[in-house]
Amino acid sequence: MKFLNFLIVIFPLFVHSEPLQDTVFLYNNRNQTEKILNRKIINSYLEKKLSDSTEELWASAFSAAQILNRKDEWYKSKINIAVKYFPLATKEFKHKVLEIIFPLAGYEQDALSLLNQENDPEIFAMCGEYLLKSKNDYYIKTVRNASSEKLKTNPQNIFYKQLLSHTNSQKYFADYTSFFDKDYLKGNVIVISLQRKNRNYPGLTFIRNKEGEFITAVPQLARSISGLPSYIKNGNTPQGIFRMDGLGKSQAEFIGPTLNIQLTMPGEYDARHFYKDSTIDSLTTDITFYKSLLPDNYKNYDPAFEAYYAGLSGRTEIIAHGTTLKPSYYFSEKFYPYSPTLGCLSTLELWNDNSGLREMSDQQKLVDAVTSAGGADGYYIVIDIDDSQKPVTADEVFLKLNKQVL
Repeated sequence: MKFLNFLIVIFPLFVHSEPLQDTVFLYNNRNQTEKILNRKIINSYLEKKLSDSTEELWASAFSAAQILNRKDEWYKSKINIAVKYFPLATKEFKHKVLEIIFPLAGYEQDALSLLNQENDPEIFAMCGEYLLKSKNDYYIKTVRNASSEKLKTNPQNIFYKQLLSHTNSQKYFADYTSFFDKDYLKGNVIVISLQRKNRNYPGLTFIRNKEGEFITAVPQLARSISGLPSYIKNGNTPQGIFRMDGLGKSQAEFIGPTLNIQLTMPGEYDARHFYKDSTIDSLTTDITFYKSLLPDNYKNYDPAFEAYYAGLSGRTEIIAHGTTLKPSYYFSEKFYPYSPTLGCLSTLELWNDNSGLREMSDQQKLVDAVTSAGGADGYYIVIDIDDSQKPVTADEVFLKLNKQVL
């Protein structure tokens, strides 16, 4: 169990760039890891009868299957068993199973049944979000009424408030060009990750130095492996503002040895550090401080506050990292050759299984650009620009800006 927990800490991603001549090595043999996950974890653990004593084993197997993107019929039959086990399950197991079924159709009645009896706010919200995904008017009305009732006795609960807000479809997208104003957050290194509302498509990340000049752009995926909304643990990367907190090297095998960019959200760490203001209360969650970091046209734009609400909901450890996962696991997905994460931002890296060497790395490009811009000590901004069903490109951004910024 400890072995699997070590492997599954977070997840990664991919993109196009020239091969790099370096000596970065994979931590372990990927083919061997794949065999271990399939034989010793997934197949072995899911053969055991599901009960309170085997929940943790089943949850570990499901996490491993998420990584390998298993879709075979035997595996699906195990998902069905886990769903029927909901009435007896712990919160942790419910959370894992709801993660597994969120990308799948056909479990609406199971989610509705759990919604009607669930008292845990996060599990309740996950059931509601699953029902909203169907776009069925009956389910939308049911979720709206149920979340409204919950708010009567829990008016400040983040999960109930966010779920209720999602029962109304998004009406418009704010004009993101304001983030490219030379005087925006003047004097800070800024990274702007422009994404699609449909996170199956990779976005494009622009790096700005302290002088307000953009120096490069790197593709990046902001999709979680579950595709859940951003206020839910392991959901998609939240929109909004993150504080960059330096560079780090992960010990997680599937992230790999390339340096990552450490990020924090409001409420996750000392507020004085997040807002670069030593005069405020270190524990403040006053939304006006967060709002002050946004351009004027975003100060009342709800999606830009996702990072703020994700921090208040308890999400942590969202970073910008690379990957050692095989692109082939996700060959059937729209985001191929990228790989999803547990809610982080990931870039494309490719590795040679024979030599163990890294052959290309957009993560290294990102880290080098941020370092060149002045270091990972500014702000990292994630924004969905529209709902086009295609990757974000530099040409469309330049057209929107009426200029080429790089």
